[in-house]
Amino acid sequence: IQLVFRSAVTDAQRELFESARLQLESVITADTIAPETFTPTDEICFEDSFRFTEDYTVDDVVILVDLSPIDGVGQTLGRAGPCQVKSSFVSVGTMEFDNADIDNLIDGGTAQAVILHEMLHVLGLGT
Repeated sequence: IQLVFRSAVTDAQRELFESARLQLESVITADTIAPETFTPTDEICFEDSFRFTEDYTVDDVVILVDLSPIDGVGQTLGRAGPCQVKSSFVSVGTMEFDNADIDNLIDGGTAQAVILHEMLHVLGLGT
């Protein structure tokens, strides 16, 4: 699982995302699909027309992470889902977290569980 941060994150926030990634990688141990290279002309996520700025090779799955305003404190904490599916496996997905809520999740000790929950949506569970 590769993470691409589309917005600025603190070291503490990055550590939570990386920890959730490692937790999933401890369960998903086999290769799912052959590596796939996207070029800057490839539209990756149709919802927001995301494109990589240079050739980017995805080995299994890449998750695009964005901390941005959604709807303010205490409402939508985050949302996630797949963008690209190849041979029945997700190769690219997005996770967006409301930057108004992330610090409260960290302070309350629930951030990593919410991040892991959203990563599972990217992989297609509950999506």
